[in-house]
Amino acid sequence: MIANLCISLIGLMLVLAALEGFLRVTHLFGARISWSVPDPVLGWRMEPSKKHWAAEENSRRIPWQTNRFGYRDKDWTVRKPEGTFRIAVLGDSYVEALQVVSDQTFLALTEKKLSAVLRERPELMNFGRSAFTQTEELWILQNEVLQFSPDMVVVFFFPVNDIYEIAPETSLDRIRPYYRLEAGNLILDTSFNQTRTYRLKCLVNPLKHRSVLLSLLTERFTVLRRQIDLENKVKLQEKNALEPTLTLEGYLSLCTQNPDPLYVRNYALNKRLLAEMAAFLRPKGIPLLLVSIDLPSYLPGTEEKWLALDPAFDSLFFEKDLAAFSKSEGIEFLGLQNSFREAYSKNHESLHWQKYEQNIPGKRMETGGHTGHWNDAGHRVVAEALSEKLEFLLTKSNP
Repeated sequence: MIANLCISLIGLMLVLAALEGFLRVTHLFGARISWSVPDPVLGWRMEPSKKHWAAEENSRRIPWQTNRFGYRDKDWTVRKPEGTFRIAVLGDSYVEALQVVSDQTFLALTEKKLSAVLRERPELMNFGRSAFTQTEELWILQNEVLQFSPDMVVVFFFPVNDIYEIAPETSLDRIRPYYRLEAGNLILDTSFNQTRTYRLKCLVNPLKHRSVLLSLLTERFTVLRRQIDLENKVKLQEKNALEPTLTLEGYLSLCTQNPDPLYVRNYALNKRLLAEMAAFLRPKGIPLLLVSIDLPSYLPGTEEKWLALDPAFDSLFFEKDLAAFSKSEGIEFLGLQNSFREAYSKNHESLHWQKYEQNIPGKRMETGGHTGHWNDAGHRVVAEALSEKLEFLLTKSNP
């Protein structure tokens, strides 16, 4: 019996080894070595100084690599080079930009455009990471960005993810930090690092960086768990609703006259954290620029659909509200909604990748989200708007 067990184990090991080798060669199902490492404050980081590739949205694999600080960018010197104007850019996966090659991201294109008009050499530093909200961005700003002596900080705000991932009641991620308010003070809650899930992640992570098969299995498990959590949240929403209605939900409700109180609270926390960033930078003489990412309502068909659900829907709500908020806090502001609307109306060129179809089962919590990130054309639109705004601000301050 022991001999049979040994033979079975050897056979299983050979099968797993063969499968590992097959996945390494073919990358079937998008199999690849993991690039994330656990972090007791942020939940996870990108592994420093590593080369990877992405193929979720682009029709071809996009090579990318992290610098020694764990961000998708060229290596930086801690000390700012003489004659350089440094701009630290914070945001989520839109800033991380794994979907396009490095020299076609809006950061690279903006840097190139500014080089032609500024006396100093511009250096845009990519501090973006997938799933970041203002919670992680504030911490990164306070604990990592300043060592590089930035002359300006730019924060990209994405109403979809930033609003529902900012609080545990609406987030689908169990392993991340959250700020909570106690007597008006912000308290960072990192209790996730005491959970069994996080500890298991720390144990498994070294193996994920050696096994394509294990990386694929854990990635699919995470997706499945998030899907189950999402379906449970949707069921709870439907159970608590007095009657089923066809209305704009979640963050989109903020653009109507009947905003969801939960998302009103979340959005207030977003703005509080942005105000904290400005207050942190102000004594240091570092200006903050807030950029609001476009909503899909720049597309006429999408805007008409949402107006049909609620005639009070205001496609420019976040543009106007964040512009007023920024003015009150001494923050510069740039909204991308009109830039995308004008670019699309000019040639009807797609500006986002088509990652999945909208309104598929289980996507209700993300109703109103883009089907994919900016494609190459979208990055060009962002670069045009951002470089124009930065040139205006920098020439105004240094005539």
